Amino acid sequence: AARGRDAMSAATVPAARMLLLLLASATGGHAMRAGYAARFRQTYLPRTALHSATPNRQDLYGVVAMTSSLRSMCNSDSAQCAARPGIIKLFAEPPPEPSDDDIFDEVYEELSTLQKVLSTLPLPVVKATSNGAVALTALAAWFITPQIGRVGTLISVGLGGAAGRKMGEALENKRRAALPAAIAKLAKEQGVTKLNQKDVARVIEAYDVSSEQAQESLGTVYKKFLNGLLDDEEVETAELSKLSRLRRGLGLGWNTTEGVHTDTASELLDGRRPPPAYKMSPVMRKLLWLSATLFATSKSKAGTEEMAKVLGLQPEGMQQLLGELSMPLYKAAVSQAVGKYNRTETPGVLQTVRRSLCLPDAVAQEVHNSLYDAQLSLLLPSDSDDARLTEEMMTLLGELEGILQIRSANRRLQARTLPIYRQTVVKALSQAGEEGAPPSTQMTGLLAIRAGELALSGAEAKAVFVEEARRRAEALIGEAAAAKQRGNADAATAVLRKTVSYTSYLGELLSKSGWESPSAQPSALVEQYLAALGLSEDEGRAAQSLLAEAPAIAAPASNVLRSMLTLSDASLADARKRYIESLDALLKEGDFGAKAGESLQASADDLPMGARQKLGLDAYYGWLLDLTEGPEPKAAEGEAPPTTPLETALDSAAQLRSCLKLQSISVGELYTNTEVDNLVLSKLSAQLRARAPPPPAVLERLQNAERALAARPGVLAQVLRQLDAK
Repeated sequence: AARGRDAMSAATVPAARMLLLLLASATGGHAMRAGYAARFRQTYLPRTALHSATPNRQDLYGVVAMTSSLRSMCNSDSAQCAARPGIIKLFAEPPPEPSDDDIFDEVYEELSTLQKVLSTLPLPVVKATSNGAVALTALAAWFITPQIGRVGTLISVGLGGAAGRKMGEALENKRRAALPAAIAKLAKEQGVTKLNQKDVARVIEAYDVSSEQAQESLGTVYKKFLNGLLDDEEVETAELSKLSRLRRGLGLGWNTTEGVHTDTASELLDGRRPPPAYKMSPVMRKLLWLSATLFATSKSKAGTEEMAKVLGLQPEGMQQLLGELSMPLYKAAVSQAVGKYNRTETPGVLQTVRRSLCLPDAVAQEVHNSLYDAQLSLLLPSDSDDARLTEEMMTLLGELEGILQIRSANRRLQARTLPIYRQTVVKALSQAGEEGAPPSTQMTGLLAIRAGELALSGAEAKAVFVEEARRRAEALIGEAAAAKQRGNADAATAVLRKTVSYTSYLGELLSKSGWESPSAQPSALVEQYLAALGLSEDEGRAAQSLLAEAPAIAAPASNVLRSMLTLSDASLADARKRYIESLDALLKEGDFGAKAGESLQASADDLPMGARQKLGLDAYYGWLLDLTEGPEPKAAEGEAPPTTPLETALDSAAQLRSCLKLQSISVGELYTNTEVDNLVLSKLSAQLRARAPPPPAVLERLQNAERALAARPGVLAQVLRQLDAK
């Protein structure tokens, strides 16, 4: 009996005190309200709540005085500031980011004083208080109401009881509203990553709420934590892990989770019109990334469709944003996976990572390409003269190509090896025709060994060799023409003879290189590859005059020199004019079929093949320049146009080269000398409003244009790097 009385006292005394506090608040008794409030603060409020109250005047004055002192100290001379580095650091650095505990504390601080009290009371106490309010208010009405008869007394007692019931319900509702704070307190105690769903369920049960109210309270805590993550604009996978574990620990449904994310997006817009995808704020970008990557684990129970409608995003724009945000994270994951897993395991691991990050395949391929290029730059430094690919390096690159599934590994390798091989060729040709030059057989062997060290095929090495051989020949003829124009005939003749020695040495190199038929004559090879050099009109006239006035040069050297000066030969002026007119008509009509090509070649039977090659190359170059100067296509802001005139024209680029009978070596020389392939791809990327990384559809269109141009290896990668720099 004694234990029963103690238990009843423990349950009823707090309830009675709560009722008196409510009655005092309702009747406006200031003294009673103040007295009971002070007593309850001492009895029930935790010390943290007491200490969080407003400080007294003395504390406030102390804060003001300290702040004024610091302000005056930081406004003093630099020597005094330098003596107090801690103070300078205090005012120079941004405030620290809130921790998880601070986020959950905010939920508790949003409660009223009464709710803080109610959250500490057990459910039986609150129930007893609610039920007792009915009897207490009815009894108070019976005492206060004058004697107006039995019926009047019953009415007054009934009204008092009804008022008490409303007071009790209000009391219970206020306590239910404190449920988010109780859940936040539990999350703070256990930690986000270790929150137990069963403990959360027990807290919810103690607050006597419906399942809808429970989900709403859980959503409040989850939303508060989500907003705390959005305070930091940087995207981190650790934050996604915390958010996912918090959702599981809370037992929050996917529908509620999706609603919280969509509501947060609406609040960020604050009634404003959604901006274009490329102008979206970092906070919105991070919210979108957190939502997409989190919902990817829901097995289609949640999605970002509603959020995309709120933000006004099309699927392509959403993929673009997700690619931009996930790219750095995926790059770090790839670096770790390559070092941790073997060749057969890594592709599967990376595929899982891509799905988790909602990363488009095109963006993932760009990451793979950048890592492959980085490895190439380590193995083949561009500033190294003796860089080479060993068998071990080739094995490493082969494994990396398989792991990362590089689709253009050969072209990317050429983008590194061709410039290195070009340096070797330039150095070798600078010695050709000079006194003390090594024998042609030795030089040919050195070039062949260098091409093998860089894993270059014969065709690739030959193209570089011919380009540099023509450039060296143009420099020698230009030097001789300049000496002739200055009136120094002896110097001009000496350079011309040096040119003859150069062409002779070059013929020996070509005949021994293995690139041509063994029966081919060296002079014929040189005449073929050095025909129609690209000289200016003044240089051509001076060179022709020098050739006519110079001492007799025996054949076949004289034939080689005449072939080099074909474009300035006066006897071929009419033939060149007719062929140029035919080229203009062809480009104007736009018909590049086989019949048009045959008709074009038939109109220039009296023109040497080298001259036709050079004039056709000039026409092709002008055609590409005209394409880059075309009108800009119209499209919505931030979106790529459906099809650009430049893209449509580039579809005919390969057909035009075939019609003009342009050799791949000549086209490569044109691109090397003018970089028009880079210009065209840069223009197209601007028309497509490409950004870094470009959307998958835009990247595919750029790759198609690269193939149509037969551009140099690495040019498109260079254009994309330029976009990234912008």
